[in-house]
Amino acid sequence: DWHETNFMRSLTYMSKALEDAVEVFHDSPTHRAHLLIIITDGALTPLEPQKSTEIPPLRADLDAEDVITFGVVVRKQIGHTQADLDAEATLYPITSDPHDQHFANVFLDDMMDSVFDDFCNPAGIFGSSISKIKQGQSASVPCNKWGLAQECRSDASCDWDASTPVCATGCPNLNCIELTSTQKASFTCSECKLMQGKVECTKGSSNPVVGMCRDADCTDRCTEVECTTMP
Repeated sequence: DWHETNFMRSLTYMSKALEDAVEVFHDSPTHRAHLLIIITDGALTPLEPQKSTEIPPLRADLDAEDVITFGVVVRKQIGHTQADLDAEATLYPITSDPHDQHFANVFLDDMMDSVFDDFCNPAGIFGSSISKIKQGQSASVPCNKWGLAQECRSDASCDWDASTPVCATGCPNLNCIELTSTQKASFTCSECKLMQGKVECTKGSSNPVVGMCRDADCTDRCTEVECTTMP
């Protein structure tokens, strides 16, 4: 809606965008890497110019959510113009430490090759930082923590089973996870759902049983021959 109302501006506003990013990462599963790429061709400006100190605190909020922030200035000319230098001066401090490993100034025609195609390449501009993130990631959460089919399928170690779960205890619509005593006091199983690894309950809602996320069959195959025969 904001972009429809403000469809043409001469400045690049970042405060509201960073606030939204903080909210998104706050609700994201902690076992996933949190990456943010900011791309600009001009100087960054708070939504209200008088609040010129607004952006640095938001950088601290991103750090608190373990967000690795990369910045890319895209210049339209091979040489560096004053607009490019202004963009660098405002974007560079927002990137993660050390800034030099999370920041780049790239000619527009080189953007795809230098940034996106090489993003996960250890020899690329940001590749060394990405490699460190991968090596330092914690293990994936158990498959039964995923309540949505798309979340389950995005985890290579899990498979989505569309049949109705049979639970000895717990809620069938929550991968057989039991509600806490506090939740039981206020909600029924059907008023709760499992999303992004969390049980969320809303009074009066209805969340039917749609399936269950299980450990992938391939993880039970111990040899290469057994594994490669799986579909």
